[in-house]
Parts: sequence; structure tokens; C-alpha cells
Amino acid sequence: MEWRGLLFLLFTKPFLATDYVFIKVPTATRLSVYDLVGRLVKEVQLAAGTTEISLQDYPNGLYVFRTAGGDIWKVVKE
Repeated sequence: MEWRGLLFLLFTKPFLATDYVFIKVPTATRLSVYDLVGRLVKEVQLAAGTTEISLQDYPNGLYVFRTAGGDIWKVVKE
């Protein structure tokens, strides 16, 4: 997927799809994760390359991932 010149590749870890998300970015950026109510639940500084984001401590549901550049996408934790 491409937003504003940055390439974001979002995929889940094959055997732990309920617990982890991997995000690959070409340049460093900040990622904010919000729950469905809009509460900030996690902030992560992403380095260039692949970063593993753990959702183990969060209940199942819909989460909104937002980068510092304003790119937004949804992640469902099952």
C-alpha cells in the first residue's frame, strides 16, 4: 500500500495472527494506535525496515493505526 510517497506493508505473523502485526516502512515515522472509542492505546516509533507491534495485551476488536504523516488504516484483532 502506498500513502503520500511512503510504502507501508502490513501483514500479520502467520502463526500468531491474533497477537502481532508487522509493519515495514522505508523511513522512520511515529505510529499511534487507537481503540474503537478513539482512546490512544499505544505509540511506537517505527524505524526504517520492519517493526513488530504486539497486540497481546489488548482485547479483541478494531484498532485504528495512524502514522505521524496522517496515514490511517484499520486492524482487527481476533
